[in-house]
Amino acid sequence: MDVAKEAQVSIATASRVLNGSTRKVRNQSYVKVMEAATKLNYRPNAYAQAVAKGTAPNIVLLVSDISDPYFASVSQGVVKAAAERGISVTIGVATTPHEELEAVRKSVSTRPRGIIISESEYTDAPERQALQTELTQYEASGGRAVFVLNRNLPFPAVDVANDVGARHRKADRRFRVYAPCDSQGRCRTSLLQRTTGRCDGSAGRGRHHRGSESRGER
Repeated sequence: MDVAKEAQVSIATASRVLNGSTRKVRNQSYVKVMEAATKLNYRPNAYAQAVAKGTAPNIVLLVSDISDPYFASVSQGVVKAAAERGISVTIGVATTPHEELEAVRKSVSTRPRGIIISESEYTDAPERQALQTELTQYEASGGRAVFVLNRNLPFPAVDVANDVGARHRKADRRFRVYAPCDSQGRCRTSLLQRTTGRCDGSAGRGRHHRGSESRGER
């Protein structure tokens, strides 16, 4: 490494200084390395820093459908808040419980600072326990997992009152009909909550809904 040679220190010492390792370095060596880095116009390697610190300077956001207005809005908010803190965001799409579990496993291997899962849960998903295990191990290694939509798992969550919001929503043709479950009988909890809320609200206004497919609700 050119910086180590210029500073006349070992490569290991230069690496600890430049990558922000938690291992202590003598003050004299630290100053030499920083002066050499400035002289050589050195730019730190983000991946190397992640290895040294145990986490990368980014977070992962998992959504069900990036083209959906709801998830697009969530993604925009996360990216904006992260950018204000100098953190980059990697967005992944997972449409099934299996895809979600695999996405979490791949994300954990990159050592992100945090993982945000903004997807509603399928009822009776067999991957639920495996997902909890993966995230528990991830947090034990220093990461942070957060859910947007509460799944009653032992992780922080932003709880959304889907039924209340849908109940008080004004009539809109785009949200007139619903399909909370797919052809295989798998149901997303958030859609079930929204469907219940809209039906209750419509009944109170003298309206009725038929149970068929609709876009725009998650």
